[in-house]
Amino acid sequence: MFQLPEDRKQDLLAHADEYIGAKVNYSFTPKEMYVLEQFFTNCDQKIFFVHGLPANVLATFAAMYSRMANPRGIRGVFVDTYLISLIAGTLPEVETEYGGKIADFLKASDITSLDGFYAHSEATRACYENFTRSIVMDPDYIQSITNTKRTKGFLSTWLDAYGHNSIARVASVTICFEGISILAAKSLEWSRPGAGFIERSTRYVNMTDPQWYPIENEIRILGDSLFFAERTIKRAFELYAELLGADVDGAFPRYLFDKYGNDYSSNEAALKLGVMGESFDVLGNFLPAATLTSVCATVSGEALPSVLRHLLLDGTPENNAIVQMILKEAAKIGANQFCRHYEPTISEHAGWSYLSTAAFKNCRLPIYLEGDYPTRNLLDMFCMKEGFANVASMEEVHTLLYGAGRADHDKLPNEFEAVGVRLKGMMSFRGWRDLHRQGFSTHRRTLLTPELGFYVYDKPHPVELDIGFAVIEEFAREEWQRLLNTPVFMRQYMLPIGFNVGFTFGCNARQAEFCNWQRTDYSVNHEVRQVFLAMENALRGRYKWWAQFSRADMTPKYVFARGKPKRELIAE
Repeated sequence: MFQLPEDRKQDLLAHADEYIGAKVNYSFTPKEMYVLEQFFTNCDQKIFFVHGLPANVLATFAAMYSRMANPRGIRGVFVDTYLISLIAGTLPEVETEYGGKIADFLKASDITSLDGFYAHSEATRACYENFTRSIVMDPDYIQSITNTKRTKGFLSTWLDAYGHNSIARVASVTICFEGISILAAKSLEWSRPGAGFIERSTRYVNMTDPQWYPIENEIRILGDSLFFAERTIKRAFELYAELLGADVDGAFPRYLFDKYGNDYSSNEAALKLGVMGESFDVLGNFLPAATLTSVCATVSGEALPSVLRHLLLDGTPENNAIVQMILKEAAKIGANQFCRHYEPTISEHAGWSYLSTAAFKNCRLPIYLEGDYPTRNLLDMFCMKEGFANVASMEEVHTLLYGAGRADHDKLPNEFEAVGVRLKGMMSFRGWRDLHRQGFSTHRRTLLTPELGFYVYDKPHPVELDIGFAVIEEFAREEWQRLLNTPVFMRQYMLPIGFNVGFTFGCNARQAEFCNWQRTDYSVNHEVRQVFLAMENALRGRYKWWAQFSRADMTPKYVFARGKPKRELIAE
């Protein structure tokens, strides 16, 4: 944790532990509990591991995190819809009467819960009972065999004494986090390779009853008035709700409907999808960093300690409480035996710091940093390969590689990994959330502060948006200054994620080509897309041959980042 007086530190940790360790505010029926206990390490906590599901089932289940609206979280999704659909597929009547369409059967039968499925008929009851007989696992027995002396001794010897991390590399665990802040989610996801994350979209924030991490209580512990942080958070939610509207009919979406309605007159569905996506993307900048979200993480055993270390290095009380809960739940399935050496060392603490905001005060667009790799050196590397011995230019390399065609997902050859690509820039914290998901890259950011200004939307929009952004920027800036006793890293929670952060981003050219191909697609958030377009343009300016190898979409601006229309419309 950042430097704080010891007594205050302990009080803050106690508060965070109390919040993270609190029971969830929903419950499950006995039948639901019986099934959930087979696959989840608990049924009443914010953090839990998933185990025992087939790989393909787990992947499709985890994907639901991004669009999760169930008030009982992902476990609610599992028992209310996902599990029912899985076991209903074994019913003969689904095939004979509904042509195999499970959703049609469930809708016609008015089945919306596991208990409802059980009570529907003798056939569904038998289906449920057959499933439960087949998958029954005793959680206590699982925990007992994970702690056998043989397993623990083997791992201790091979992971520590022999340094054989490849053993941990083949293991993977899936951890679910519900009710953690956006700030904590970004810290969790800020990891090295070996981990994948799916986060709930901010469009599913409940604006009728917005929830946030109770940072105001920690600010009170530090001796400041909780009033200022709480007022800023509430004002940010109010502006978001006002501009969005109760049914996506506020000033911002209404403007987009009016402006582009004629262009989409023959495709109203695409218009609606596009307006909704743009509205949630842009107005999401009002959301405070304390806003609660949910994350699903699948992590290799080798990467798990580094994920924990990063949470601890980032240092908030919430992060510390999350680490402790991970360790507690990991012990139930043996995953704690991969959590070795997760405490940051003295040197890691010394090397951990945020970028200075002073370095970004005059930065408005992404800047391509120094660093070059002469084309001649790249050609020399290709010349060592059989079949490329006589190439004299990158154009010839391109012909040999792709003269017969290139598949959509073909990455560049490994030789391009020797070419470094680095960016320095500034963007909203909301936008940076997308940038830092490129887990193969190296990246740093500044702390989230008001010092670098607020996000600017550079496409046509109503004046109400400018007013709203100006209001929350000034309001938050004033309240920020009043929290004299609260360290900057703690004050981040109160700020809307539309405030800018400075960042650096580095990868190799092979990764950059693939990344730019993905992140310049029409469906990507506009601000994020502009960053990767800047990187693409810089590469094309530096290497004349780059455009031949790149698949980036160079369209300057799309009207919408969602719902591709029949014809591509370019924003003014």
